[in-house]
Amino acid sequence: MRRTFSVCCLVVLANAFAGCHRIDMPGMSYVPPDGWIREDPTSDHRMIQYRLRGRPKEAGDARLVVYFFGEAGTGDVDANIERWAGQFRQPDGRPSLEVARVEHHEANGLVVHTVAVEGTYTAMTATGEHLNRPHRSLYAAVVYTDAGPYYFKVVGPTETVRRWDDSFKTLLASFKPAPVSAKSDEDPSEGSVKEATQ
Repeated sequence: MRRTFSVCCLVVLANAFAGCHRIDMPGMSYVPPDGWIREDPTSDHRMIQYRLRGRPKEAGDARLVVYFFGEAGTGDVDANIERWAGQFRQPDGRPSLEVARVEHHEANGLVVHTVAVEGTYTAMTATGEHLNRPHRSLYAAVVYTDAGPYYFKVVGPTETVRRWDDSFKTLLASFKPAPVSAKSDEDPSEGSVKEATQ
């Protein structure tokens, strides 16, 4: 598993967002990059959801979902990365964790961990069946805030996820800390957070 550490670049890039629309949540805020289409979440377990268009259209769209599970989150960073990588199968049979790209950043004082992996997407569905979708990619971030960790997760066709790679880095650069109120466990978009796995 490859690990790198980048700090200053995210802080510098964040300066480009002055005056843009910012999404405020307990503990943090961010700016959705241009071209991201806000959607109604397709599951009660999802806090916020965006569609990232494929170009050409035949490539298929990707989705970015934001999850929040309260102050405790869903385990430590390594456990989440291992679980996400485990949702992919490699053509040569190697564990996806061996080929995953893991990075650790700091964005305006927030600690951010990211993971990127490609392969055949085999995540389990709500009905207990495993998907079998080749040429898929994941790009995810765990963001630690005073309210607890947030999880930003992009999944979609590899061609589309690669197309939005710079856009996702722009998102990371926009992260900023925000105050936490007494109701920090509430979903800022529509009430209480639903308990679920990602």
